[in-house]
Amino acid sequence: MMLCCGAVNAAQLRIVPTLMDLHWPSNAALMQIQNNSAESVTIQLRVFDWSQVEQKDQLTVSTDVVASPPIASIAAGQTQAIRIVRRNRVEATQEQAFRLLIDELPPSADSGGVKVLLRYSIPVFIAPKKPLAASVLNWSVEWREQKPWLVATNSGQRRARVSALQLSQQSKSISPFGPGLLGYVLPGKSMSWLLPVSPAQIKTLGPRPVLSAESEWGPLHATVPLAPRQ
Repeated sequence: MMLCCGAVNAAQLRIVPTLMDLHWPSNAALMQIQNNSAESVTIQLRVFDWSQVEQKDQLTVSTDVVASPPIASIAAGQTQAIRIVRRNRVEATQEQAFRLLIDELPPSADSGGVKVLLRYSIPVFIAPKKPLAASVLNWSVEWREQKPWLVATNSGQRRARVSALQLSQQSKSISPFGPGLLGYVLPGKSMSWLLPVSPAQIKTLGPRPVLSAESEWGPLHATVPLAPRQ
């Protein structure tokens, strides 16, 4: 995911990989950041513990995982290697989630152009040595202040990455979030998203629409209970 703070003259960074998986007992992983722009760029890298509280993402500064180097200047056309290092050597009992935030810093001197900042947010996951149960999602639609919300609860031991979600009933279907990424549901957590559709559209799907979506573990299919509108 890339969060853009501005719209023009941003550095063109190519980041590989865009998702990082570490498995016990591995202590580090390598990332490559290539500067494809015509000028040097300085970036700051910070790692955050990633949790989900009250169906919202929550980030707090991590002391267990760090990025090295934390600040780097990358010349035009050059590539910088970044190491993601696990400092806590105690094996976790479940998959741990982190976010690596990569911020483009403003130049020290204004060259006359309009400068903007970019922020890239890269998921980082650390799994224990033991096998983990796959993600298991339970879905529902709730009404909050007369608006429909899609709720997902993950009772599995691994994250669920959800994209290309559709709701359908017989010949009727809607793709409320488009073909792209909807978001993640971490193990043991719940997330919710406001459905950008009218109550009339929801009503056409009946009381138990069928949900289909894609995840990194394979296709998702479920019947979604629709709570009565309050």
